[in-house]
Amino acid sequence: MLLLTLRGTPTLYYGDELGLPQADIRPELQQDPWGGNVPGKGRDGCRTPMQWTDAGGAGFTNSSVQPWLPFSDDVRMRNVEVLLSDPNSLLNLNRQLLAIRHREPALQVGEYHSLGEGAVFAYCRDDGHTRLRIALNFTGEVRCVEAMAGLGTGLVLISTELDREGPVALAELELRPHEGVIIKFD
Repeated sequence: MLLLTLRGTPTLYYGDELGLPQADIRPELQQDPWGGNVPGKGRDGCRTPMQWTDAGGAGFTNSSVQPWLPFSDDVRMRNVEVLLSDPNSLLNLNRQLLAIRHREPALQVGEYHSLGEGAVFAYCRDDGHTRLRIALNFTGEVRCVEAMAGLGTGLVLISTELDREGPVALAELELRPHEGVIIKFD
């Protein structure tokens, strides 16, 4: 959420939208020359083939073809096909965040104003017509969003938990552990 709500051009590398972890590539399968010259420093772990399905070849290649690097160990659970079918997946969160960024000019060209730092990082994106408030809880505990307490009500566009939207009284807004929200004010 942070990446897609700050100013600038967001960059997602393939696999980010799936939450693909850095793969552990056995030395004999590594392809990156840097990793061969400086063991443990290669870039192959983030260059594994895209995992489209849980079928042989992961939808990236024919099952009889060996790709240049092995697939992630969790290819059966973490692939586009499986994650698209889960309405609460990281892939669907990213798709919804990208759609919000596309339709809200405040996220594209709006000013940035910090609303406070700390356990809950909150900021505003404002294009002169629409004000969006973003709050991110960086802790493992429930936290109140004190920076928005005096603002009345707003409309939750999305939560990183993908389970709340609609009007919210900001004086009562609590974020669950590691949750982020985008709230719209007109």
